[in-house]
Amino acid sequence: MNRDSLHNVTYYGTGLPPYHGSFRQALSWNRLELSFLISFKFGHYFQKPTILYGDLFNAWGGHKDFEKRWQNPGDELHTTVPSLIYPANSARDSFYAYSEANIEKGDLIRLQDINITYRLEPKVGSKNINLSIYAAVNNVGLLWTANKAGIDPDYNNMSPSRRFSLGVNCSF
Repeated sequence: MNRDSLHNVTYYGTGLPPYHGSFRQALSWNRLELSFLISFKFGHYFQKPTILYGDLFNAWGGHKDFEKRWQNPGDELHTTVPSLIYPANSARDSFYAYSEANIEKGDLIRLQDINITYRLEPKVGSKNINLSIYAAVNNVGLLWTANKAGIDPDYNNMSPSRRFSLGVNCSF
């Protein structure tokens, strides 16, 4: 009979950030404009990924926590990562993966994008043309994160793909 109860559960908080927002700043000088967006999320937690020995044996799916695993007597004093056993036990993997050892604060401050625009105003005949050339980068990177592991909570230890764009905007 399973005697587990909610008394054995530790509640850390919500997985969705209750406090979030962004700040955009634009600076102009002559015909040049620079703008950037900083976003933030606070007050939430996330579950960080870790080693799953079943994935390691069946699909060669590794994780850097493998280096931190328990290997010798006394290792339990400085690691929470369980030892490697073969054959892998999926219940044991899940027990550790969903344990509080893998819960981290999700607070972060991110540099979301940077835009640079140069405005030209050439004349064609008697008409002014509004012409601007711009360059932008999106998903620039984290400025700060609260978790001890240095993981990006939005992308769960994967690097977000940066997007670069160049363009011309023209109006008569």
